[in-house]
Amino acid sequence: MGQQVLSFLRNLAVCFWLGELLFFVVIFAPRVFKVLERPAAAALQASIFPAYYMAAFVCSIIVGLTILLQKNSLSKMQFIYGSGVAWLGAAVSAFSLWHITPTLIGLYPSYYSENPPLEAIEQFASLHKMSVVTNGGIMFLLLGLVFVFAERRQKRVWT
Repeated sequence: MGQQVLSFLRNLAVCFWLGELLFFVVIFAPRVFKVLERPAAAALQASIFPAYYMAAFVCSIIVGLTILLQKNSLSKMQFIYGSGVAWLGAAVSAFSLWHITPTLIGLYPSYYSENPPLEAIEQFASLHKMSVVTNGGIMFLLLGLVFVFAERRQKRVWT
């Protein structure tokens, strides 16, 4: 496959992944809790999380594979940083998709009950914090990835 096609696929996957993350964190999540009651907002978010994390997982695999296929045409920094972000993103997305999300959804009935048990509150808070921290970390790593792969087509000389 041509290097330009691989670069396009990598960049498209990074843009989609980062855009999805930023949209969710900056626009969707804060507003859904302002518009809906807390249990309804949580249920709406829970219905979105599997697709959200699956999309992140697919994008991270695409990024990782295109970087592997382009190894010889990338700088050492691009290859190491890009591979690290891609495979870390895949692991975090898979963990979130197949562990954190189902566990949180399983906690909803007791967490949102009239008198939630302390254990449910603590487990929910711990998993939610883990989710927020990993999403934030991936977001900053992706911003770094955009910077690492930014192409400088020409140097500008200011006179």
